[in-house]
Amino acid sequence: MTNTQFTEALSGLGIKQSDYARLIEVTGKSVSAWATGRVPVPGVVARHLEVLAALNALHAAHVLGLKPAPAAVTGVRVDDLAGLQAAADLAPAPGNAAGQ
Repeated sequence: MTNTQFTEALSGLGIKQSDYARLIEVTGKSVSAWATGRVPVPGVVARHLEVLAALNALHAAHVLGLKPAPAAVTGVRVDDLAGLQAAADLAPAPGNAAGQ
């Protein structure tokens, strides 16, 4: 994901850089560095934004009754979302990482 795609993704979701930094528990300087292209956008951040965009599209389709964006736009298919809960169940809770 390029820095332009990163800022467009945040904008499309209606998320400010400062809010995204708080959401993913990083500094505002990190998000700013990704947005300006000083530092490449990490793959996990790109994937996170793709999933958020897909969830947003599903919400629009099922709650608001709008036509969903195709997977070619969001980059994520509904089937891709099926494993999210299993992955979340495997992840350590915040503050409970090994050695804490």
